[in-house]
Amino acid sequence: MKKYIVIGIVVLVIILGGSLILRNRNTPTYVDPPQDNTSTNQVTQTPGGDPNKTARSARQGQRAASPAATIVYTEQGFTPETITIKKGETVTFKNKSGRGMWVASNPHPTHTFYPEKSPSDCLGSSFDACQAVAAGADWSYTFTSVGVWRYHDHLREDNQGTVIVQ
Repeated sequence: MKKYIVIGIVVLVIILGGSLILRNRNTPTYVDPPQDNTSTNQVTQTPGGDPNKTARSARQGQRAASPAATIVYTEQGFTPETITIKKGETVTFKNKSGRGMWVASNPHPTHTFYPEKSPSDCLGSSFDACQAVAAGADWSYTFTSVGVWRYHDHLREDNQGTVIVQ
């Protein structure tokens, strides 16, 4: 009987170890520690929408800069899947799907890979829309940390992409 208990414990340890390894395989390349806390994120609503339901800014009165890149979200996921921008540039995520999207830093569901934190973070980092962005609306984020930042749709975590900040 002791033999079966030991075998069961060994199998359980192997399964848990394997799941931790697979979960951490998307570890970001973190090159430059954040110098300041000037990241911004903002949701905009199309005309006729209710701005009180989706508008959110990480800093009061601060607007996101003009986007350096635009990523479109459709039923098939994010396009393009990978983009490269410079530190301090803004990416706009446009929701052209028929449902809400929630852009957030990997890993799902904690959103902790992007290193910047602020008091208004809803989970693990400032790179998080913190709510569903309605179909037809968009959300912008200004990246101020250099690295390879993987993200996903929190509502459909298989839809993923990568922002490379140089």
